[in-house]
Amino acid sequence: MIIPIILLMVRAIIFDCFGTLVGTSYFTFRNICPPERLKELEDARTAADYGYLDRDSYARRIGDIVGMSEERVRAAIDQQHVRNEPLIAYVKLLKRTYKTALLSNVGSEVMERIFDEQEMKVLFDASVLSYEVGIVKPDRQIYMMVAEKLGVKPAECVMVDDRELFCTGAQAAGMMSVLHTRNHDTMRAIDRLLAKKA
Repeated sequence: MIIPIILLMVRAIIFDCFGTLVGTSYFTFRNICPPERLKELEDARTAADYGYLDRDSYARRIGDIVGMSEERVRAAIDQQHVRNEPLIAYVKLLKRTYKTALLSNVGSEVMERIFDEQEMKVLFDASVLSYEVGIVKPDRQIYMMVAEKLGVKPAECVMVDDRELFCTGAQAAGMMSVLHTRNHDTMRAIDRLLAKKA
């Protein structure tokens, strides 16, 4: 028996936040972390992503691990949250034709300092933030959740993320994925996928 392959059009592009649309402080901390405490650093980030640590608790925990004051950790977080304006402009362009979403592993009280409520509406049709739902990438369920919020099938989605593990998670959920490295390469890869599926 031959099972036909049904090719679905791309209807939605989903973007990761940190490392993709916004620079991240985590790698700054990782670079100065004592090797024997790297697991603790990763655990702290995961706890914040799940919403178990608020911003102040996270800053204290990171400071203890890497040997920085809480104030310096907060300053590093703020300095490293640099918006990737060319890619954000590209999201706005895509939203004219496609549904767009934000899917991020993120702790509480972080996203509000990057995108205000109005800009979130301008940029994205939906958002799924790990601390709000208690699930983190690459759990298959979080990808299914964002597709459902967008009202599309996973196979109609492209996930854009800077971490290969999270791209693999999207693929396991039935989505296409683009590994973000440089803006030019990412935009070109998305454009190629959209052209193929048009």
